[in-house]
Amino acid sequence: MSILKHKSIQHGLIIPESEACKSYEVCSKEPASLHELELAAKPHRWKEFRKLQKDFFNVFMDKVEYYETEILKILGLPSLNTVRDSFKQTSDSWDYTAEQIEDVEELMGEWTTSLTGNSSFDTDSVYNYYQLTAFSIGLSRAYNSIRQRAETEYLDYIAANQVIGAMDNPYLQAIVTDGGKRIKDALGKKWWDKVLPQLQRMAREGRSPIEVARWMHRNAMFEGQAWYWLRLARTESVLALNAAFDAQCRKLGVQYEEWSAGGNACYICSAFDGKIWRIREGPLPAADTHPHCLCVRVPLFTVNNSPIQDTWTRESPYIQPYSVDEVDNLIQNFRY
Repeated sequence: MSILKHKSIQHGLIIPESEACKSYEVCSKEPASLHELELAAKPHRWKEFRKLQKDFFNVFMDKVEYYETEILKILGLPSLNTVRDSFKQTSDSWDYTAEQIEDVEELMGEWTTSLTGNSSFDTDSVYNYYQLTAFSIGLSRAYNSIRQRAETEYLDYIAANQVIGAMDNPYLQAIVTDGGKRIKDALGKKWWDKVLPQLQRMAREGRSPIEVARWMHRNAMFEGQAWYWLRLARTESVLALNAAFDAQCRKLGVQYEEWSAGGNACYICSAFDGKIWRIREGPLPAADTHPHCLCVRVPLFTVNNSPIQDTWTRESPYIQPYSVDEVDNLIQNFRY
């Protein structure tokens, strides 16, 4: 059997497949598929958006490092640097108290708040700040594209009615609210509810501190799951672009949208390339395709001799939304 390796994007940790999430039945996350890693390696076409996604991910990982360090400290486990540098086993057994678990739960709540804030208007939170920035980039891009395609007599109207990025925009509010729920669910139910039973099991079995700490580092919501945080940062920012496009186009009276596939697009997105829908009747990048989608929609006021697609409902096999597993299963029957 070939040995696949999963790489922590920020710190360059190499984790052999044989050591990743194998000792216990339940893990908080499955390793990233090779197809997803391939998609994640493709950069967005917009320079400022590439920078935003990179910064977004790096800030997420800074939070991961800080809260992993604090959780290890609370549980009396080896330090994060020890986990990174040492692969030796120790003979000392490990245990924890109810008070430690309560402290970790409290820290998890603090971590969630630092990412999503106390309200959807809280721009001090990581997620809200970067979604607002992505939304603003999308508004600017859509506005400039609309101006380039508009008749001269409409330019003054367009300039007077453009949408400016703000947290109270209802399009952005919807995206931020939904995204905040996803993050809270990931850190709460998907992380803590799955990790806690494993900690209890390892304590009962007298596992060594370094073994427990390494398991958490690799298989929980920490550096070993950097691909998950990359997916979140890249995909959520694309969802903000979708919202910005809709907000700007509807405000300025755009009637149609054209799908523009990214470079080296997957076969799902390639099938959409160049097709035209009435505004907001076509598929949405990421939401209706796959994580790490690099495609964008182009605003059109008029359509000359080009067919208008019917409202996109994704009749079989296009039933929204695509999951990572669906993309992986479909890609097995396709070759670029």
